Amino acid sequence: MRITARITTRIEDQMAGYADGVPCWADAMLNDLEAGKRFYGELLGWTFGATDPESSSYTQAYGPGGKNVAALSPKPDGRMPTVWNLYLASSDIQDTARRIRDAGGQLIMEPMAVGPFGSMLTAADPTGAVFGAWQAGTHQGFETTRQPGSYVWAEIFTRDAAKADAFYEGVFGYRGKEILEGPPVADSAAGTGTAGEAVGDGNHETDFRIFVPAGKEVTVADAVLGRFRMSGRYPEEMPPHILVCFAVEDADRAAETAVRLGGRVARGPLDSPFGRFLLVSDDQGAQFGLIDPATTVGRKPS
Repeated sequence: MRITARITTRIEDQMAGYADGVPCWADAMLNDLEAGKRFYGELLGWTFGATDPESSSYTQAYGPGGKNVAALSPKPDGRMPTVWNLYLASSDIQDTARRIRDAGGQLIMEPMAVGPFGSMLTAADPTGAVFGAWQAGTHQGFETTRQPGSYVWAEIFTRDAAKADAFYEGVFGYRGKEILEGPPVADSAAGTGTAGEAVGDGNHETDFRIFVPAGKEVTVADAVLGRFRMSGRYPEEMPPHILVCFAVEDADRAAETAVRLGGRVARGPLDSPFGRFLLVSDDQGAQFGLIDPATTVGRKPS
């Protein structure tokens, strides 16, 4: 998360620090920054801070109440993937880096200070999913979540569930729990099945796990992240990845808006106990999820 001193932060508005392993920030790397601002500005109602060439044009996005919700950045190298990146909170970025190495992960970007704002790293888990870690300084991360136009949820997609579980629980101290009916993200992302349907390989069961921060009760209500095992229904060329999701007021209207803006709806909208969900790619190919958490159908697992 390349943020420089020229990005204005309003410390008095920022949230209390995030516990280790809790998703605390997201940003997108795009080919065309201005096109991205137009797309997300209309789709999610975001406004944007000034773009500063000295900060690699890293641009802060503001959502409900003018609070920090994400950032957009042009790709420094056009060969890099067009993706949304998720950052997990760290109270000690150097220790997190050590834990990542010890657990079999790979550091893509070593820990680095970002002025007074904090320190970051980028890593890949042992199955190949890429994520970031952020140790807050003056920039705490999301100032609001679960409100329309802000971050709401994320899931790790992997083909080796056991290896991923051991890694994330070892590095971030999560406690995990398998649940049969995961949020609609996992079941819908392959383009088959319906929300809440038990799908998968031969046993026809969804292999879905929730992660809860250390010290919290292991319940769906306290979950901060999901892990889904990609079955044979997923194309081989789809790499392990983390899907970032944002909240919306009306999933059906959001689907129409995304298509009108040049994006693509890969799946949905679908009903579930967790909200009405759709899987979207923006007009440059970055994939993300949209969830209306207020519109639920069915009973949530505990």
